[in-house]
Amino acid sequence: MSKKPRGSVARRKFATKVAENGYRRVFTHAELATRWRVSRTQLYRLRKKGFVPFFTSPDSKKHFYPLDDILALERTLTKRRDSH
Repeated sequence: MSKKPRGSVARRKFATKVAENGYRRVFTHAELATRWRVSRTQLYRLRKKGFVPFFTSPDSKKHFYPLDDILALERTLTKRRDSH
């Protein structure tokens, strides 16, 4: 029985394939940190301050970031930056 290597290619392909959680498409904590090029700790701080929309899975303590909300946030921040 072979184990999957940590940080497998499938995990790093978050741009083309996002995790499925029921009917909601989401980013995992690691995927969003990689997408935004910030550390996992920095993403935790942003989440704690309320800057990033997230939800916790009912059957675990994992945090997920709704794809639609994250994309909307990115569009808002990009528009703001481009208008200056």
